[in-house]
Parts: sequence; structure tokens; C-alpha cells
Amino acid sequence: MFLFWPSLILAVYVVCSGDLPLKIHWFWKLLSAAVIFLISMKYMAYTMNGGTFFEPAVKGAWMLTWEALYGALILAAFLLLLKDICSLGLWLLGTFGVKTGFSFNRFVFIVPIFIVSVAGGFWGMYEGIKVPEVKTETIVFKNLPAQWKGTTIALLSDLHVMTWNPFAPNEIEGAK
Repeated sequence: MFLFWPSLILAVYVVCSGDLPLKIHWFWKLLSAAVIFLISMKYMAYTMNGGTFFEPAVKGAWMLTWEALYGALILAAFLLLLKDICSLGLWLLGTFGVKTGFSFNRFVFIVPIFIVSVAGGFWGMYEGIKVPEVKTETIVFKNLPAQWKGTTIALLSDLHVMTWNPFAPNEIEGAK
């Protein structure tokens, strides 16, 4: 429940800045707005039926798709905010009589913003779940105490490996 309001605000902004200005039939605007609100309720779905933030009730491909679409929602909000800031800046310049020689039609950018956002969301999900790269580094220290000579240290960090990850190596299957 703690991420309900931020997610809802994010969805309202994306709908108002990106969905409603589109020159499409009202039915498609309503449908796309409903999809955006559904995507924004990811954390609510995670906690339904006894799930938690760290152990969601939604599993497998549904969870991965929802994660990718939520990432797309965040990216769309950021790009739409940039569009709105540029539009406001050019409007202010025009108000003060400054000629920029640049015609900015903010409606032209909306569809490409959504396409880039969805592609970015799925690319980010792919990058987040792929099998991590193993890197071997040899570090030499001068004046290392004798009991430490020949010691090997392994560092595992930010693996993004969970039981719902279909790309996780088999060796960690069932590990908690």
C-alpha cells in the first residue's frame, strides 16, 4: 500500500500529458488510460492474496511483463516531463517575443515517447534478469601478511536472481 499513491500520481500524469492529448477516438483514450492505471497498480497486485513486496503473489511471466511495463511507465513519465518542460520553455520565449526559429509541436512527440518507453522497459527487464557476467581479477598487494597469500575472495553483488527468474542458472534453483 505504501507505493499506491506515488504510482497513482505517476499514472495520472502519464494519462494527462500523454494519453488525453492524442488525436484518437475517446474509446481508445479510455482503454489506454485503463491500461496505464492497471500497470501503475503493480505493487497492489504484488500484495494481494498474501504476497509481499519481496515475495509477490504474481509469479513468472506475468510478473516479468508487469515489471517491464512499469519500467516503461516510469520512462514515459520522465520523457513526457521533458516534453512538457521544452514546450513550456518555448512558450515562455515566444511570450517574451524571442524568435527561436524552432516549431515545437508537442503532440508529435507523444507516440514516439510511448514506443521508446515500452522498448526501454522491456530492454531494462531483459538486462535485469540475464545471467550475470563472471569477471576474474588478480590484485597484488605489497606487504600482505603471510596468512593471506594465495587467498581467493569472491564478491557477488546485485545478482537479480530469484526463483521466478526463468533465466536463472540451475545451480541456484531452490536456494533461498
